[in-house]
Amino acid sequence: MNAWRRPRVNLAGRPLRNRRFFTAAFAAVVLLFLLVAVPSGLWLVRSASRSAADNRASAAADERLYAAEGERNDFARRAEALRKNDREIVGHVNAVIARKAFSVVEFFALLEEALPAGSYLTSLSPVGEGDGRIEARFKVVTGGLSELMSLMTKLESLKFKNLAIKGETQMGGQLVSEIGLTYERAR
Repeated sequence: MNAWRRPRVNLAGRPLRNRRFFTAAFAAVVLLFLLVAVPSGLWLVRSASRSAADNRASAAADERLYAAEGERNDFARRAEALRKNDREIVGHVNAVIARKAFSVVEFFALLEEALPAGSYLTSLSPVGEGDGRIEARFKVVTGGLSELMSLMTKLESLKFKNLAIKGETQMGGQLVSEIGLTYERAR
């Protein structure tokens, strides 16, 4: 009734018959191991070489970073030393630059604009200079007191400051006045 045969489990009873199965099974396992181990080994070697290259690049970058930081610190120290040593020279240079930035032409143009028609300057002397300003004294010859007052009003309207008449003298029907003022350039 039962036509199906039961497999023999006793492997020791017929060793030649079972040896082929075990040899094939062992070969399959070795082949599977090789198929997994060879790519894994290649990947491991490649990863190790990349890791070593990354470590070398990182060390080189760190070295460059430390060198750049050292150069920056050295530059900052030298700049601070120069700033301390040359503070006086820098002050003089800045003063010269401020004087160069002051427009003397504009100053004279405004003075000329303020002078009444028959008036003229006989002398002009700067008394002091500052940052963008000049203090000056000048002598002006006018036709009389009304022209002098017109000049003072015009100077005041042109934004001259600290206007003061220092002295007046009469010469041949004309009035010679010494005027002091301060002119600041517009910033």
